[in-house]
Amino acid sequence: MMATERLSLRIDADLKKSLRHVAIREAVAEADKGIFISQEKMDAWVSSWGTGLERPPPEPDIFPIPCGPAKQ
Repeated sequence: MMATERLSLRIDADLKKSLRHVAIREAVAEADKGIFISQEKMDAWVSSWGTGLERPPPEPDIFPIPCGPAKQ
């Protein structure tokens, strides 16, 4: 088993706030694509951790419904 060590990093408050805002914007842009992994697939994956049969990370299985042309 690999040993771990605690790492502490001090970041300027303004930089930390800016990085948080960037991360949120990126997460929202990703979510707006409408591609997700279902809770069922995530649960199955996480449940396999620590077993001899750990599953690979799941692939997205929820996709946006394509919209047809707008009716006039």
